[in-house]
Amino acid sequence: AVASAAAGAASQIPRIRELEKQRKELESELENAYTALSSSKQELSVKITELEDSIFEMDREFEGQTSRMKRKYDDSLRKELDALSVKLKQEYQVKTTELEQQFQKDTELKLDVQEGNLRQQFL
Repeated sequence: AVASAAAGAASQIPRIRELEKQRKELESELENAYTALSSSKQELSVKITELEDSIFEMDREFEGQTSRMKRKYDDSLRKELDALSVKLKQEYQVKTTELEQQFQKDTELKLDVQEGNLRQQFL
């Protein structure tokens, strides 16, 4: 029986060696997969950081453009307001001059009428 068991065990040695070889190959494949996963994880982390930096830079550029657009718009409005102010001052000056001239004509006319009335009274 011992000889039979030894013979049976001896017949299993090639199978055990094959299983041992398969185990080592699987361990090697697992180690390679783990290394590849670790490398991919690092690459992904780098890409995420690059994308975050890119988004930050785009945001900063957008804020800069918005700020420039606001300054340009403010300058444009300021110029329009200045031009409108000049125009209104000119129109005011013209109207004031017209009213002064009309007032002077009316006053001269009233004085002429009063002078004519006084002459008639004394003549």
